[in-house]
Amino acid sequence: MAEIAEAPPMPRVSFPGREEIAAMRRSLRRIQELLKRKGRESGESRNERKPAPSARRLASAG
Repeated sequence: MAEIAEAPPMPRVSFPGREEIAAMRRSLRRIQELLKRKGRESGESRNERKPAPSARRLASAG
């Protein structure tokens, strides 16, 4: 416990606010919709059934 008390104060970190998070979520959703539409138009139905690992990671993060 002593070393925790003697540690220098943490630098203040600015986290994105509620509005910024909401805007990011909206833009992410719009990008995903556009990608889905694009995939459907080009006839790549196999990509919709099995999403890429990166797409799955983005969906779980949101």
